[in-house]
Amino acid sequence: MRCVDAGAELEYQGRQVRELPLEPGLRFRVGPAEFECRPGGPAAPVWPEWLGECPFCHSRSLPPPTPQVQPCSGGGRGIIVFQPGNTDRRACVAGMSESIELVRLAGEGGMSVVFEGIM
Repeated sequence: MRCVDAGAELEYQGRQVRELPLEPGLRFRVGPAEFECRPGGPAAPVWPEWLGECPFCHSRSLPPPTPQVQPCSGGGRGIIVFQPGNTDRRACVAGMSESIELVRLAGEGGMSVVFEGIM
């Protein structure tokens, strides 16, 4: 870990430092906050189970992902099935709500998914 700002410092073992190699068990302070490094990699993403099922009939037997609205294999209602990001998981949204009818998945990236719809 390295301080980028010229006036920034970390406190390690009572000394002010600008850089520390992160390793398990290392403790340091940034202002009033104290941090401890723990072993391990990134946490596994949490995937809510409801994302992989039809919002109408709750079937998990979904058709293959396509950008267009298609009938659910379980209940026949219109849904859009897609694979968010670079995952092997599938997500499903209703093709129609009270006031909007989805036409297609227009795009996705970062933290968003964009649909084309008709009001």
